[in-house]
Amino acid sequence: MAYWQHGEAEIFYEEIGEGTPFLLVHGWAIEHTYLEKALEPIFTSLDKPFRRIYVDLPGMGRSKRGSVRTGEEMMELLYLMMEELTGGKRFFLGGNSFGAGVSRAMAAKHGEKIRGLMLLVPSAGPSAPTAKMGSYSEKDTPFLKGLTIRMRAAFSLMDANLTPEAYERFMEQVYPSMLANAENENLHGIIKGSFSFDIDAAARKNIYAGPVLILTADLDTAVGCVAQKKWLDFYPDAKYVLIEGAGHNVHIDRPEAFFKEVSAWIGNL
Repeated sequence: MAYWQHGEAEIFYEEIGEGTPFLLVHGWAIEHTYLEKALEPIFTSLDKPFRRIYVDLPGMGRSKRGSVRTGEEMMELLYLMMEELTGGKRFFLGGNSFGAGVSRAMAAKHGEKIRGLMLLVPSAGPSAPTAKMGSYSEKDTPFLKGLTIRMRAAFSLMDANLTPEAYERFMEQVYPSMLANAENENLHGIIKGSFSFDIDAAARKNIYAGPVLILTADLDTAVGCVAQKKWLDFYPDAKYVLIEGAGHNVHIDRPEAFFKEVSAWIGNL
């Protein structure tokens, strides 16, 4: 665990393993352990030497935002950090949800430094079609009634598999990351996830030719799964995967399918 500082901004990150650098960027209002808990079982199962770098985005988790206010500023700050940590070498990049948007923006602007791009339930913008709220693949109503109103709401917000087994995974892998930002003043009007350019338009203009994984979920009420398929037009070496019966917390809802698809893609890098 360490901090990287640039001006008044301090980026907290955790490194695991040695080898080719792989930067992992979490989504909105959570922190690095969300992806670390989802991905480390995959990385450790593969005979591939990766130096995994899990970051807390500026203003989230343990990172101080300094003057950072936008997604674009986050992206540029992370790029500078990787330039320093890797000595200017190329690296793999992965993100989920909003973090995937940050990752796509970096690939559009600095694609020559990105060896591969992993997009997990990636945001496609506020106008992208999503699954309807209350779309569940499994729902154990008696179990849910036994939870407090607060925990029932937290569990059902991004999950489609509302069973005791999925709840146990949620509490271990997701909820602690949510709590880390529960009273985060940066997320209430200070930080905006905006970019000064259209990421899709930039991706069309600056074609990223490296390997890309676009992993989506059919019951995702946060970012949907339809708009992301259109990205195949400007990612020529992309694989689009739709996991059925899963919501935004796809690794919680369908852990076996998530493990299979992500490990297959990383294993072929």
